[in-house]
Amino acid sequence: MRAVIQRFQESGDKLVPEAGERAKNQDWGGVAQIVHRLKGSALAVGAPQLAIVCGAIEDDLRTQSEATEPISMSLECLVQTWEKTSSELAGAA
Repeated sequence: MRAVIQRFQESGDKLVPEAGERAKNQDWGGVAQIVHRLKGSALAVGAPQLAIVCGAIEDDLRTQSEATEPISMSLECLVQTWEKTSSELAGAA
């Protein structure tokens, strides 16, 4: 399980900033793909809070076509939740 968590952390360390970059470029499809992937991985390693945040961003993207401010706020929450989750997983490993 330790190797799975390590791969999850390495992946998240790349994907979370990438989601922010894609949002800056208004690549909402790319953001949706990233958060969907993170959500599934979070559920697989036992990080439900991160999965909830990713699911909320997916919902935001489905319901808010061009409203970038709420999605930007959600992405800030993603960064904070990722940092907390990553720290907790590192401590448990």
